[in-house]
Amino acid sequence: MARPALTDADETTGCLRVLPGSQCHDYLP
Repeated sequence: MARPALTDADETTGCLRVLPGSQCHDYLP
């Protein structure tokens, strides 16, 4: 279900929280 899109919060951090493999997938609550 990983979408190649950024949410409002992801835009700020520049990270993809939808990707469990990303280094900051856990950065967002």
